[in-house]
Amino acid sequence: MVRRKGPVWEHYNSVNSGNDPHPHVRCKYCSKDFQRAVPERMQAHLDKKCPKAPNNAKSKFSQQNTSSIIDNLNDRISEEEQKSLETLLSKALNSAEVSSSFVDNPLVIQFFQRLRPSFKLPNREVVNIIQTDDNDQLKSSDIHHLAYCYRYGIGTEKNEFKAFELYKKATDRGHVDSIYNLGECYYNGTGVEKNESKAFELYKDAAEKGYIKSIHQLGNCYQHGVGTEKNEIKAFELYKKAAEKDHLNSLHDLGYCYQHEIGIKKDEPKAFKIYKEAAQKGFVKSIHQLGYCYQYGIGTEKNEFKAFELYKEAAGKGDVDSMYLLGNCYRNGTGTEKNEFKAFELYKAAAEKGDVGSKFKLGECYYNGMGVEKNKVKAFELYKELIENGYIGCYGRTTELLKKNANNATCYLSYVVGRKSPNKTSPLFSQILTQKFLIHRRYLPYFLFYSLFLYFYFYYLLLYNSIIINAYVISFDRITAANTDISNEINQKVSYILTSSSSSPHTLIPSLH
Repeated sequence: MVRRKGPVWEHYNSVNSGNDPHPHVRCKYCSKDFQRAVPERMQAHLDKKCPKAPNNAKSKFSQQNTSSIIDNLNDRISEEEQKSLETLLSKALNSAEVSSSFVDNPLVIQFFQRLRPSFKLPNREVVNIIQTDDNDQLKSSDIHHLAYCYRYGIGTEKNEFKAFELYKKATDRGHVDSIYNLGECYYNGTGVEKNESKAFELYKDAAEKGYIKSIHQLGNCYQHGVGTEKNEIKAFELYKKAAEKDHLNSLHDLGYCYQHEIGIKKDEPKAFKIYKEAAQKGFVKSIHQLGYCYQYGIGTEKNEFKAFELYKEAAGKGDVDSMYLLGNCYRNGTGTEKNEFKAFELYKAAAEKGDVGSKFKLGECYYNGMGVEKNKVKAFELYKELIENGYIGCYGRTTELLKKNANNATCYLSYVVGRKSPNKTSPLFSQILTQKFLIHRRYLPYFLFYSLFLYFYFYYLLLYNSIIINAYVISFDRITAANTDISNEINQKVSYILTSSSSSPHTLIPSLH
């Protein structure tokens, strides 16, 4: 029976071949020869004498002893490193909102002793002192960044409430970035109830400290009357101030003020010049607006080719409005050759980003087979989605599709003549009927007001007419009664005359006179 060789043999080369159980072998790492191979001696050589033997060649006992010796030699910690590790531990406990009593837990102490014996775990009092000393620094920058991470879910689960609280803590320390971001939270209702007045005050505070984004946002508040009275002149001045500090969004809005006469006299050539300056600096909104100016000749000569190129540039940078207008250019052949396929692709891309106008145009493409095969089912679904989001411009087309759809024609006609209730018709049509009610529900107060108005109008009209008719009836009755009285009086006189004449015929003629 041949004895099975152990793993030590893998690290030696056999010098002579044969069936000898103790052959002549040589170490693979240092070329040490063993005339008679003995596994114990071979392993001892690898463990203690071979300088080039790797760890996987050594026995487990040897590895443990070696690592223990090395650890004991290397596990020396300087006073500076000790303090650095204490500070890091204190920051970690603070940011994770873990009590400082954590370091007094016996199991934690045992864990750190096993992890690195030379590190002396600080007690609770030391941790509290470090956290207090470092508190100002944490509030100014670290807490702001932590809030940012919570707000956008960077490296952790998104939590807008925690983000708000952290921005608030940093704001209390006068951190300008946090003041602005706290204003954004109030402005958008992020982690707190929306409060435009507080947002305005925070923007104003940060703007007074020279924070450019707040200067711009404060201008926006004055322009639209957000949290304060509307003041377009102040808005213009703030945009101008931020634009002078090379804030591109403010530069763009300054051009918009000149174009639409907001806080300054209308000056379209000036607006065009500003849009061009911001566009050359790469601001996407200005690239789009510059294209719009070229397309419609605002502040410059009309040039549809340049408009097309600018829309294409802005669309390539992800601007949804430019995608939509570029699709229109391809659809209508504006500044380029007509290409319905490209128009369809652009409408589709913009629709996927949530653009309402592009969704409607995409529905038109499916409905008319423009750049894509006709598909009225998809068109219907797009129109239906728009209706559900309050866009009623396509309701007529949706109803038309419903009438033309063979699967729903019977139920539609049945509903119109009242033979079936809506809940017994097809699901598709039922959804449209329900949505029609939801759309018209918003106009219900106006409908009720005008209904009441018309009711009272006709009520008073009828009341007035009834009074006039009654007046006429009364007048007629009075005239009839008067005529009756006169007739009776005449009859009495005639009777009297006739009676008198019968007794004395000569008195007739004088009486008639």
